[in-house]
Parts: sequence; C-alpha cells; structure tokens
Amino acid sequence: MTPAALLVALTQAAPGRAERPSPEQAQPRLEAPAKIILGARRRLTLRLASLPGEGPPRFELNVGKLDRVKPRDGAFELRLRLPRRRAPKELLLLARRRRGPLLLYRLALQG
Repeated sequence: MTPAALLVALTQAAPGRAERPSPEQAQPRLEAPAKIILGARRRLTLRLASLPGEGPPRFELNVGKLDRVKPRDGAFELRLRLPRRRAPKELLLLARRRRGPLLLYRLALQG
C-alpha cells in the first residue's frame, strides 16, 4: 500500500478505534502555529521532535507541498507551501522512518 493510499485509509477509519500508545511509545511532539489561516500565510514551518526508527524520514501531506526537510538540533524542521484558497478542513501529516511507527498528525485549517 502506498503512503498516500494509507493516508486515505487512516482518515476514513472510524474515530476512537485506534489504540492509545503507552507513555514509553508516546508520539513525538509537533510544534505548529495555533491557527493556520489559508490565504494569510503561504508558507508554514513545522518542527517535529526526533522521529523513532532508522534511516531517512518520509513525510506525506494531503494539503500543499513539502518544500524542505532539515534536521536541526535532534528534530526535523519541515517547510510547507500551503494552497491559497481551497483545501480540506485539516492538514494531515504522515511521518515515518524505516523500522519505526507510522505517525499521523492533524492540524486544523481555517479560511
């Protein structure tokens, strides 16, 4: 299954059915602006704490384009280009490394 197809399957899954990770398996924190308003900003920078697993990271988005991924201070800085107007209500970011868990982040979009 391709990452894009997996992303679609995850977003269509019934809410509340996913198992909660134990504290030692907690999902790495994603630093993002409190509000993401389309049209007000064209570029967005996100910071993802260290990603578990081995090998280079892979990221998939449902909205916009990923311009750059830069390792910085044990974390990853992601620079995205957002659409000007039309988009779904959520930006979904799928992140993973080989031999690591599949992580899904949801960010609300406004505008």
